Amino acid sequence: MIDTHAHLNMDDFNDDMDQVIKRAKENGLSHIIVIGMDHKSSLRAIELAETYDMVYATVGLHPGYVDEGDLDFIKPLLKHPKVLGIGECGLDFYWR
Repeated sequence: MIDTHAHLNMDDFNDDMDQVIKRAKENGLSHIIVIGMDHKSSLRAIELAETYDMVYATVGLHPGYVDEGDLDFIKPLLKHPKVLGIGECGLDFYWR
């Protein structure tokens, strides 16, 4: 089983990440894809992917957190071998 949309890169998990990963394995997860939403969370997703074999990352820019030049920051991260794709991303039509 694969968790395709996890936010283990949030600060809530910093203190017990090893235990979170252990419980995930014990409960049948083979892989976890950690989703980047901005600069910080994308870099943290990659850091987790480098630390834990079962973790992979996406890098992204949530529509609510986008600034000019952000795409230039994300592009080089896509070359990392444990980055599987782009996300969070999207068109924010909520406010229309």
